[in-house]
Amino acid sequence: MFKFTLFSKNLKLLLMVSLFTFGALSVDKANAQSPCTPNTNTYGRCCGTGSPIGLGTVTFGSTISNNIVYNANKNYYDLTSTQSACVTAGTGYSMQVDADGNSYQHGICVWIDWDANGTFASSEIVLSDSMVSAGGNVSGTVYVPSGQSSGNYRMRVLGDYYYYYAYQNAAWNPCQAYYGEFQDYNIKVASTSGIDVYASSIASPSSNSVPLNQNFDIDVIAGNLAGTTIDTVEIGYQIDNNSATTKTITGLALTSCNVSSALNITTTAKITAAGNHTLKVWVNKPNGVNPDDNSSNDTITSFVCTSLAGNFTIDAGSAASNSNFVDFTTAVDKLNKCGISGAVKFTVASGTYTEQVAIGAVNGASSTNTITFDGVDMSTRTITSSSGTTFKFDGASYVTVKNLTIENTASSNAVAAQLVNVSEYISFDSCLIKVTNNNYPNVAFAISDGAFSSGDNANHTTVDHCEISGGYMAMTAIGEYNSHNYSNHFMNTYIHGGQYYGCYFLYQDSGLFQNCEITANNGYPIMAQYVKYSDFLNNEIHGGYYAIYSFYMDNCNFINNEIYNSYNNTVLAYYATTMNFFHNSVYNDYSSNPIAMYIYGGSGWDVRNNIFATGS
Repeated sequence: MFKFTLFSKNLKLLLMVSLFTFGALSVDKANAQSPCTPNTNTYGRCCGTGSPIGLGTVTFGSTISNNIVYNANKNYYDLTSTQSACVTAGTGYSMQVDADGNSYQHGICVWIDWDANGTFASSEIVLSDSMVSAGGNVSGTVYVPSGQSSGNYRMRVLGDYYYYYAYQNAAWNPCQAYYGEFQDYNIKVASTSGIDVYASSIASPSSNSVPLNQNFDIDVIAGNLAGTTIDTVEIGYQIDNNSATTKTITGLALTSCNVSSALNITTTAKITAAGNHTLKVWVNKPNGVNPDDNSSNDTITSFVCTSLAGNFTIDAGSAASNSNFVDFTTAVDKLNKCGISGAVKFTVASGTYTEQVAIGAVNGASSTNTITFDGVDMSTRTITSSSGTTFKFDGASYVTVKNLTIENTASSNAVAAQLVNVSEYISFDSCLIKVTNNNYPNVAFAISDGAFSSGDNANHTTVDHCEISGGYMAMTAIGEYNSHNYSNHFMNTYIHGGQYYGCYFLYQDSGLFQNCEITANNGYPIMAQYVKYSDFLNNEIHGGYYAIYSFYMDNCNFINNEIYNSYNNTVLAYYATTMNFFHNSVYNDYSSNPIAMYIYGGSGWDVRNNIFATGS
């Protein structure tokens, strides 16, 4: 993949001098516009914390200097609410973007959406270089177009693998990277004269989720996009078509290009009807001037929704209501946007639901406020997809899925259930999790983002009384070399049908396989690498070239397992230390030089009361 010849560097530095001309109208579209959200790369993130492809430090002017640590599970960061630079029209500002790591050459591109339409046209590229050296950077001066209207504008920065841009003449794509990373920033253009207050953001509620029949705060942050210092403003809010509430704030001393602290409008806002509601928050009348130079940026219109608690249904055969969702998509969307304020249970009606869902970090989820999807009978309840990932847990926590079939029928890149981005306390009980095609890199159950991608993916996962079937790998559980995933447990589960791997277990701590049957069509029923303090108890492990193939295991226990195959070594252990191997039956009936167990390197083994046998 990375075996290419270096040629001469082709630097493309585009200085935006005067591409657009606007009048005095102020715009505020850094957050109001709807640009593409590049959440998925063509080939996933690459290539681990030791040799990443992405963005190092991003510097703009004197106010933006930002560095985000590599995350294998995340390729897009919207920083427009926290990272901004204030500029004036017709002025140039220094910018530097560092390539991440020291291993790979990079392609780096920067857009600023000067016309605020959310498209990031090629004419809006302000800085680019298709061949940044490993550990290098691209830098230059970015000019704000002369006559640019005051307002907020989105800047998008891409760091990606260089080859496609340098040698395949790929166009810079603001919506899709090959291996790298995007970051968005806010560029604030301020007038040098006049008076213009704007609503920068809603500080509270901090999410779309609000309680039902309980008081909550509404706070707004005000900003100044003109030359006159603002001392007083009027702030206000309205929920749906109810009466508006206003309040005057004094003593601000808000200078040009700055924003206020959170300004409290009320502490007693209340919603008495479950569901979605419109929230309008505004800032106006700076220093008593009404209207100011631009009133179009004074108001933020958002939606809030009451958090969920209690019992609900997912039933395509019944009408949608406050208690019934017609599919998983609307139920999960409600969770992601509105959060929960108590334990939530979705009972799934009989049927096949063809869709893809992704549960994120649900506001309010905890060890007591849990989320349960109960299919009642997995033989009559199926969620299926013919592409991508069917059921994804992306930073989710305290979710249980039970009595449900989770299926993916795609011919390639198929994943039935996937846990990434530090998902924790996710449980599967009495589920069938399967993919129907064994092509690479299909996987039925993945604690990984991609077939072999390392990352802080999931901890405290429990899979009990399930069947995991199919794929090139039936299941993967992959952490990070310097930060192992912790306490991922598989019990009473049949793991089979993987073309090359039954279980690919990498960078794991305190894992457990107990009372499982694990097999593979070819290859390895268990491939375990860099695994420590983990237990393999009372399992039947069979088939493949090696039933168990391990590297660098430490402080692990294999007890009361039945392990057998008909090829090469049944158990092969490289450089394992402090291992307990008790009461196992190991059998190899390969016709030529069968070996039941082979230990190479390592130390501290305690091997007792086992049966080792060969067929010839």
